[in-house]
Amino acid sequence: EFRNLGRIKMSGFLDKNNNGKRDAGEEIYVDPLLYRINSKPLKELRPEVADNAVIVKLPPNSYRLDIDPAGYPINYRSSIDAIRVDVIAGSNVAIDIPLVPAYIYTGVVADKQGKAVAGATVAATSIKTKTKITSVTNDAGVYYLEGLEQGEYQLTISDLPATPNRFEITPTSQPTQELNLTVTIPTENTQPEPPPTLPPANPVTSQSSSERPNKYISIPNPDRIGSSIATSIHRY
Repeated sequence: EFRNLGRIKMSGFLDKNNNGKRDAGEEIYVDPLLYRINSKPLKELRPEVADNAVIVKLPPNSYRLDIDPAGYPINYRSSIDAIRVDVIAGSNVAIDIPLVPAYIYTGVVADKQGKAVAGATVAATSIKTKTKITSVTNDAGVYYLEGLEQGEYQLTISDLPATPNRFEITPTSQPTQELNLTVTIPTENTQPEPPPTLPPANPVTSQSSSERPNKYISIPNPDRIGSSIATSIHRY
């Protein structure tokens, strides 16, 4: 039967120094809940759970292996969401998943007057990887950033600078940290805008009757007009 199937051997390890490889002293983590294959939980594939790995047998094909947060150990997470696995009949495929320490930052966001700010988006952006993790404050101004990895982060509150605006997570940091933040909220100008300045009107000057232009039209003498017409007729 095995000659017509391939095996996927999956194991996680606690990557405490976040270097992507298993070092001496880093323990192996085995839990079938950590994996899904083609969106299916492993229990549907009847896995074999050994001391150092979870093993499934599958027909030759390409499969999507998802890392399910439901199987994370406490205070750890995977930096890998999913990978492609090619299974060949009669072969073994070993998959090692590094599980890095995950940290939580929580606290209250307040304005300069000490009033809690509700509905604000607190964002922590990794200086190294540019990964952004966000949280929206509740009615009490409380935020909750989880899944943070080791490194330095920049903080913003609804795209405004936070105070403090940076923090750093090191291998000696506690899994959960409390950090209260302050933000300066711009105030709108409520004073009415002054009316626009109009250009000065052209001055109007009065003119004397002698300066006014003559609007009358000269009409020739009617007797002359008749005489000219009569003369013209006689010529014909």
